Amino acid sequence: MSLLRHTLRETILMRVLLAFCLGIVGYALYPSTYVPSLLILLTLALIIFFKFYLNRYNITFNYYTGIIVYSVCISMGYILSFMQDERNHSAYYQLLQTNQHEVIINDNGRLSGGYCSYEVEILMNQKTVAKSILKIKDDSIRYAFGDHLLVRANLSPVDYSSHPAQFDYKGYLARKHILHLLVVRSSYLVIRLSEEKSNSKIEKSNSPFSIFYFPFSLPQLSNQTRKQLLQILKNNIKDEPTYEMGAALLLGERADVDKAVLKSYSDTGTIHIISVSGLHVGIIFLVLQHLFKLVRVLKNELLKCVLMILCIWFYAMLTGLPASVIRSACMISFYCIGKAINHQSNTINHVAASAIFLLSIDTMYLFDVGFQLSYLAVLGILYLQKWISNWYQPKNKIMTYVWSTTSVSLAAQLFTLPLCWYYYHQFPNYFIIANLIAIPLSSVALYASIGVLVFAKIPYLVLLFQWALQYSIAGLNAYLLWLSKWPMAVLALPRIDFVMCLFISLVLMSILLLSRERIKSGLSFLFIVLISMSIYQISTHHPENHEHLWEMQSPYQTQYVIEQAEQYILFFSNKTNIKSIRKQSKLWRGYRSKKQVIVIVPQRKFDLHLKGKIYSNAVSKSISFEPHYHRICL
Repeated sequence: MSLLRHTLRETILMRVLLAFCLGIVGYALYPSTYVPSLLILLTLALIIFFKFYLNRYNITFNYYTGIIVYSVCISMGYILSFMQDERNHSAYYQLLQTNQHEVIINDNGRLSGGYCSYEVEILMNQKTVAKSILKIKDDSIRYAFGDHLLVRANLSPVDYSSHPAQFDYKGYLARKHILHLLVVRSSYLVIRLSEEKSNSKIEKSNSPFSIFYFPFSLPQLSNQTRKQLLQILKNNIKDEPTYEMGAALLLGERADVDKAVLKSYSDTGTIHIISVSGLHVGIIFLVLQHLFKLVRVLKNELLKCVLMILCIWFYAMLTGLPASVIRSACMISFYCIGKAINHQSNTINHVAASAIFLLSIDTMYLFDVGFQLSYLAVLGILYLQKWISNWYQPKNKIMTYVWSTTSVSLAAQLFTLPLCWYYYHQFPNYFIIANLIAIPLSSVALYASIGVLVFAKIPYLVLLFQWALQYSIAGLNAYLLWLSKWPMAVLALPRIDFVMCLFISLVLMSILLLSRERIKSGLSFLFIVLISMSIYQISTHHPENHEHLWEMQSPYQTQYVIEQAEQYILFFSNKTNIKSIRKQSKLWRGYRSKKQVIVIVPQRKFDLHLKGKIYSNAVSKSISFEPHYHRICL
């Protein structure tokens, strides 16, 4: 118990982060224009109450400072979320009324389904007021990062999720502040603005985002440098699969990687290796640490810290500044600053500080799956890795490496297990075996990729790095493909809702309280959680409550599905094409494996009479930002 109290006392910023996140979640659940003002008034009232009333009557209250700090953090989380929501600004609604928009392209475009899609920022009076996806009906990519365009099209809503088994594309884009699309049926409706006009408008811009439009802005420079590095790799690596994996490992360019190879990485729990993430930034960090130790001039800790941060962010810029690298670079930057200021500072505080910094920039990061998993994995390693490594003391260097890698993998997996179950509904059973070989081989491939770039102009030396890269990648791919074919490589888990995810998290927390912290009350807490989880399971899956009606809306009609204990009954009108019926049938099989009964009603419009109520397949609700399906208990 004393260890837990000591940890909580030292990790002040973690408690601040939790309060800050509570305010962000509060806005997500209850967005309101009045709550920010109320929160400010409430916080001021608390400060006045504790400062004057208690002091006046000599009443001591040891926790009043904490209450005020947490109130301020909750208020800040809510207020920042309110300020960063485009729907709370009048300019956003002006955009919905016009059919002509100035945009700046923020990526290199991608082709899909006969359309070329770009992520863009929409300008109004030389200021960024919203983000969108520009979809142009075209068979080639005609525009590049940083292009300034005039688009003649109306903003249209993002395709909503109309099935519980579908990927929530609308929610995914909303987390990136994209609420509408610009769909252009002809490339003639898109005009590239002249270079002079574009630059003149940008230079006059007083937008806080105007740095992103300057001809030599950081994102544009990053994108151009990344393209040049990819070209150097391509010129020096003749083997196509090796180039694709080298580009994925070093720069996160995995668009061309074979799908079977990607699946093998996913099934073995090593997908993080070919997604430029904390692993890659961590490897660069360790290399720089060793290099700085060899340079005797760098004895000043502050100088080392500054150089380390510059090098880490330079690598982040080369990778194109993806979200995963920005997170890792922020964590390492705050770690370096914290250790330079105070060697004894708690690393968990550094991680919490980086999270607060990123959430202050964009509160929607909190709902990003990558953000959640990466921070939970790091916290798991910091909190559990040393404790797990003490279970066994190896006698030689090989076993020390094996056990060290195993303890890190276990610590990260334990903390991320509930969310992985909730989001992905599967578990890679051989993740420990996979990482033991994959991490050293991927490290060799990463160093070899850097060697190819650095020594590209030295003929014989670059051949050595090409050879190392080719054989390390070949070995890595062969090993993971072989491992992914083992029996039970992937454990399919039943779908759970968010409440069950919380229950599983509480079960793991109570087990840790018992085993790591030696808190006896953890056993009582575990029993209470298990009983509550059982009651919840019985109440939601009892046979009497197991018949439900799913109502799924589309722009044309509403589809109904009756869910019973053993089967689904799918209702379709006689105008529904066979392709749509097969798609819906496949989605329901993916959601829950049950028998399906398909009923074709011999009318375009029909009504279902169930339990004294009438349900019509005509569209009854307007388009909204919520998923267009809900479950009705019959």
